[in-house]
Amino acid sequence: DQNGYLSFGPNFGGLIIQWGVTTYNNNPNGQVIIPAISFNSFFAGVVVDSGIKWNTGGTFTGVEYTDGGVIFWPLYTGDPQTVSKNGTNYHWLILCA
Repeated sequence: DQNGYLSFGPNFGGLIIQWGVTTYNNNPNGQVIIPAISFNSFFAGVVVDSGIKWNTGGTFTGVEYTDGGVIFWPLYTGDPQTVSKNGTNYHWLILCA
């Protein structure tokens, strides 16, 4: 599915993998990711721009867990640096428990 999660349960330390798609809105405070289910611990995350080809540059993002939410900010590559604009779709994946 486009958005979802997979919970491995207590035998795997409560590990949860969550994924989805969000649309960037040029928020200067970062784009909030809304996971499918709540979690207590955040381990890692990745967000990628789904519409950019590597040979023309691309957009990577930093992912941060702050105040119970997951936030990302686009970091640009390529020239000109116009790959991430308002309305760009991003795929995200987080590991949490």
